[in-house]
Amino acid sequence: MPDPESLEWTRYHIETENQSDTSPGAIEEAMFAIDGDEIVLADMDGRIFASHQLASDEDPAVVARRLLRQRVGKRPKPLVFPDVGVA
Repeated sequence: MPDPESLEWTRYHIETENQSDTSPGAIEEAMFAIDGDEIVLADMDGRIFASHQLASDEDPAVVARRLLRQRVGKRPKPLVFPDVGVA
């Protein structure tokens, strides 16, 4: 694994929930860096959570978004309870 301090990190985000009348929407943020022919992904606290060997025709930004979307899809969604007032 490369030394995270020596890499040049690029911040990016994906939309995980569309904005609606009842929701402001949601995004997930992360960072990616290129280390030779490998892309390395980290959360916003700098913890590396994925890496991927890039093919010569792959766009690193597209790969980063795909890997983050896969990671987010594995997490359970939080429970949301409707506001029914005080009983």
